[in-house]
Amino acid sequence: MDSSLWPSTIPELLRHAAGRLLAAEQSADPVADRELALEHLRAALGVDQPLRTDDADVACARDAALHDADAFDRFALTLAQSIGRQLLHQYPSSSLLWDTICEELDDVLATFDFDQLATGVWNRRAEGGRTIVVELRETQSDHPDERRFTLRWGIVMPTVPFCRHGGPHQMSCCAIAGGMGSVREPHGEHVFIVAVGMLLERLAEVPTRVVGREGFRARVHRLAAFCERVAERERLAELVNGQPWRSGIGIAEKLRNADAAELGELLG
Repeated sequence: MDSSLWPSTIPELLRHAAGRLLAAEQSADPVADRELALEHLRAALGVDQPLRTDDADVACARDAALHDADAFDRFALTLAQSIGRQLLHQYPSSSLLWDTICEELDDVLATFDFDQLATGVWNRRAEGGRTIVVELRETQSDHPDERRFTLRWGIVMPTVPFCRHGGPHQMSCCAIAGGMGSVREPHGEHVFIVAVGMLLERLAEVPTRVVGREGFRARVHRLAAFCERVAERERLAELVNGQPWRSGIGIAEKLRNADAAELGELLG
């Protein structure tokens, strides 16, 4: 996909705007220079509405960048996310990017023999009659240009009376579940955000990086490979019985409280 439609780094127009805004803070007339920088950004984005930089998180990231050059990228990312929340209509590039993200997700999971059985839900049969579920969970946003989503995984086990239908299985059917290839959450939920034609990663409420097409495919590939391994009987026993898995994963009570013999029967 063309890098202009799915950039792998912060687009130059946003880096340039961030640089001008930092320079404005140190100029003789910061208010006028700030407005001029935003006017240039507005024109570059091709939008008519006025833009602002009065968000608390933008101010915090700006102040950090004024004192530490290494904090510049975080300021640019925070600015981009703030601008995306302000747009009155979905930015055309954001709409195209969202469609392509869904296509890439389906394409990568298909290589691991997942079938898309519903919108944002993929199933794959594993050993022992178990079913692996991968689900895209979109978070409701009040901002037209912002779309947030997480990728979750789960395992449906026929030996645990947790799900009573044949499929397609969703996260609510899973006895064992986690997020983005992990059963632990040391930094909170891992979130992807589409805004101003970019895909951002957000972890622990901080935008961390711009994710390009190849980077996103690599993350989905790792998630699918993780699911494939974790559905194996030995890995399941480790997840359910071992530390630190017990405190970092949502497990049906019957699995959590099983002794070694019961667990062996449940895992099949």
